[in-house]
Amino acid sequence: MEEQNFANHGKYIPVFHFFAIPVFVINFVWSLFRLRKLGLSFDGIFGVLLAAALVVLVFEARLFPLRVQDRLIRLEEQLRFARLLPADLQPRIGEFTAGQMVALRFACDAELPALARRVRRSTDLPIAIGFGISLPGQVSILGGLADAAVVGSALVQEIEQAASVDAAREALSTRVCALKSVGKTGMSRREPGA
Repeated sequence: MEEQNFANHGKYIPVFHFFAIPVFVINFVWSLFRLRKLGLSFDGIFGVLLAAALVVLVFEARLFPLRVQDRLIRLEEQLRFARLLPADLQPRIGEFTAGQMVALRFACDAELPALARRVRRSTDLPIAIGFGISLPGQVSILGGLADAAVVGSALVQEIEQAASVDAAREALSTRVCALKSVGKTGMSRREPGA
């Protein structure tokens, strides 16, 4: 398999890029033309809305796999960073944003540590990791990767499952205490400018 680089990472799929997209765009423009030419009517407005929905669907259908690809790139780069970055940058791997990781993807192995230092010097913002984090073990695994864990859905779930307000209060207190105690030992406490 050919090594991926900036010059060869893009790909056109002819049936999608050169047939489907133009057909849906032409359909949208034609629907607008018909609406203007024939006047306002339910059929005309519905045709424009349907054509607009199809155009949005086509573009969103392309964006969904790109979002998955970005997640895979982040995972791939985290593994690469763990292998290549010096010891002082290892605990900060989780602080890189998705955009920063994608930007560093095409850096050669030799230049990666220096570029990673430059990227991390560009922000002192705290890093919060969320989505699917609900258990103390998951918070513990984050050790050194983030400054905070976002657990909102887990708390909402506790409230929904509680039989009463007092039960919800107790369940929330127990869950927050458990997550907080693990977070104190597992999460990084990055000093400003560190």
